[in-house]
Amino acid sequence: MSVPGTAAAKGASVESDRFQPHRMLYAMKLGQATRGSNIVDAKGTMYYSFQAACDGWEVETRVVMQLRYGPGEDLSDVETTWAFKSFESYDGSDFRFEVEHNRDGAPIEILAGDANVGETGGVARFGEPAAVQIDLPPGTLFPTRHMAQLIDAAKGAETRYAKTVFDGASVNNPYEVNALLVGRLADPAVGERVDAQMRGAGKPVRVINEPRGILASLTSPSAKVSPLWRMRLAFFPTVAMGSTPEFEIEVDYREDGVAERMVQDFGSFTLELTPTKYEPLKRQACVKK
Repeated sequence: MSVPGTAAAKGASVESDRFQPHRMLYAMKLGQATRGSNIVDAKGTMYYSFQAACDGWEVETRVVMQLRYGPGEDLSDVETTWAFKSFESYDGSDFRFEVEHNRDGAPIEILAGDANVGETGGVARFGEPAAVQIDLPPGTLFPTRHMAQLIDAAKGAETRYAKTVFDGASVNNPYEVNALLVGRLADPAVGERVDAQMRGAGKPVRVINEPRGILASLTSPSAKVSPLWRMRLAFFPTVAMGSTPEFEIEVDYREDGVAERMVQDFGSFTLELTPTKYEPLKRQACVKK
């Protein structure tokens, strides 16, 4: 972990100011299910916290989901809960994580560990469920640094972006994450400025003619309006690379790192996540050492 007040921490101060610390509550519902899927309904909530600590980003996610399995009269309901906590240093070199997954109140997966990366690669260490060490190739990113690079690529009018990412959320880490950068959602408040910047840089403007999500109704009228970029991420586990991803996520990211909309695609069914509560947070006051 980097230490506040060191040269490394001071050099990363711009990164710590880049994103908006916040709490968000999302409503989750079943989007689509394939004909062969045994999922007939899904509903739940996801709580997400993204906090700027003294020397890194602290993230917490808690999911409560009720899944209904079929078909016909053979219906059964299963409640699954998933909790995730992580810390990522502002310089992108250090990462810690904890995961707990329960089904109907019984634990089915507990993970915990830490990881670090540098110019020549790195290593991830799982302390639970067993002592396991995984080598991380050069260029591996942790989640917040990956999000920053995705948004930069979208702002730069890139169409595709691929990186190796370690998030600690499963034993299938790290993932090769292939991103399709769809474009910017139409927004008169910011569109003209963003489009002018891109045209000035000699880059095409790709605008999605859809209204923004409902987040605007959850913020104050004086809140800063941020550009919104849609991207679709396909996650391929590097331990067993196949032709199809393990899962995909479509997300609308604001420039300040807030996700206004998400769709999680697990192949046989999708989950739609819509924000219902939003609270911007202040950065933690830190004592210099």
